[in-house]
Amino acid sequence: MGSFVEIAWDLARRFDLETESRSVEEVTKEVCEILLDDLTRAKDIEMKTLLAFAPEERIDT
Repeated sequence: MGSFVEIAWDLARRFDLETESRSVEEVTKEVCEILLDDLTRAKDIEMKTLLAFAPEERIDT
């Protein structure tokens, strides 16, 4: 497993977040907001976390 900074950048990439000219703290805050939002969603709404980590063949388009 990578360092905290490497993990933060990897999550930002998976969530397709803008990272250029942003600090790791700013990006991490946005990642945390996405994760919290997904954890508090109703079941019928698409979750960004699942889309970011699911294999392409498992995602319904």
